[in-house]
Amino acid sequence: MFVRHLSCTDCHSAKARNLGEGGACLVADTPPLVGSEVYVGFLLRDDPFPVVAMARVVWTKPETGQGLMGLAFVEGGAGQRHAMARLADYLGARRAAKAASA
Repeated sequence: MFVRHLSCTDCHSAKARNLGEGGACLVADTPPLVGSEVYVGFLLRDDPFPVVAMARVVWTKPETGQGLMGLAFVEGGAGQRHAMARLADYLGARRAAKAASA
């Protein structure tokens, strides 16, 4: 997973702690400032193409040697809608598989 500010070319790696249709909680070495708009990219299991979406940092919290950040996915053009549809399909399939195995 990566996080990149909209206004610069630096990419930072991050790990997803929680991922949902409205946003994500990530762990990163250097979380961006609250209010920053970022691109976030991640691979979904069994999907070879990354999902790249725009998000806004809505909160940060220091954690030992790293930091947590909460992202809210933002409304956008066709590319953003496509990314959010792929994410929704993926999460729906994961919920259905979990329910079927319970």
